[in-house]
Amino acid sequence: MANRRMFSKRITESTKFVKMPATSQNLYFHLCINADDDGIVEAYPVMCITKATEDDLRVLASKGFVKILNEDLITYIIDWREHNNVRADRKIDSMYKDLLLEVCPEVVVIEAKESYYSKKKKEISPINEEQEDVFCQTRDSQQENICQTNDRQEKIFCQTNDGQMTDNTCQNEGIGKVRLGKVRLGKDNIQDTSYLCHFPTSENDEPNQNLEKNESETVINEPKVSTSTMHYVVNLYNSVCKSYPKVTKLSDARKKAIKARLKQYTEEDFKTLFELAEQSSFLKGSNGNNWSANFDWLIKDANMAKVLDGNYNDRTERKQSCKEDNDTSYLDVIVQQSIAEGRIIDGPFK
Repeated sequence: MANRRMFSKRITESTKFVKMPATSQNLYFHLCINADDDGIVEAYPVMCITKATEDDLRVLASKGFVKILNEDLITYIIDWREHNNVRADRKIDSMYKDLLLEVCPEVVVIEAKESYYSKKKKEISPINEEQEDVFCQTRDSQQENICQTNDRQEKIFCQTNDGQMTDNTCQNEGIGKVRLGKVRLGKDNIQDTSYLCHFPTSENDEPNQNLEKNESETVINEPKVSTSTMHYVVNLYNSVCKSYPKVTKLSDARKKAIKARLKQYTEEDFKTLFELAEQSSFLKGSNGNNWSANFDWLIKDANMAKVLDGNYNDRTERKQSCKEDNDTSYLDVIVQQSIAEGRIIDGPFK
């Protein structure tokens, strides 16, 4: 039965139909929607759904829109062919078809026909019994050949390992017929298999344990950083770098950064780092950008290396050192420092 139905305006907009009560009109639409391909419907369930009464159904019957076939209110839609014209190859006969022809023999009922796809299915004949017998015999013979081949290969395998494995050991190892195939054990693949089972020949001879170890698995004992060391670094920063924001919480990200730096630097390097940062006017905010460093910035790998290298030292330090030495000029101090750093090979200028 189809899920969609159509209605003819010639019937539903006629004067005879419009003059009926609204409940009867509503019942008629629901009867048509629930009818099968022959226009037959069980009216009682539809009346229960629509809250209609038998009087509404009698009004439809008196007006000639439906025909009640029996006491169970099996109803036939008289103008069904006007509303829906179902194709014969898509039609499904009604279970009340015989009742309809018995009560209304003048009704023309469309005979259902086979569809195109049902004909194609019948043309494709199934495998006959003779072909099934041949197929079963061929399959049985193939299985027997496979079993015989595996038996021969199992015997060859046991003979090859003679002296190290007996027939019982071969069976105990769980080598079955299915596990040994042509690909796994062939003539080209049968070689010295003494490495499969290594038995000690004397009391001092022990099995080679190196084969059981994986050389790629190496354990690296990294130094563990204790929590007290991390707190020491934080307290050192708070005590030395008084011009910077104070660290109040040791988060997981900071712990991870401190652990990473302690792999390359020592606690003394951290002390030097914080002292240089405290002496740097640039890092404290005298840079024209209204920016200042903090603890997280200082303990980054690249930033820590640059601070320790003296990239953020104040430029006035060299001038102050020159003023303290009255006997040495400012130019001589620069030259001496350049020689110490290896940028000038000759002696100082005079």
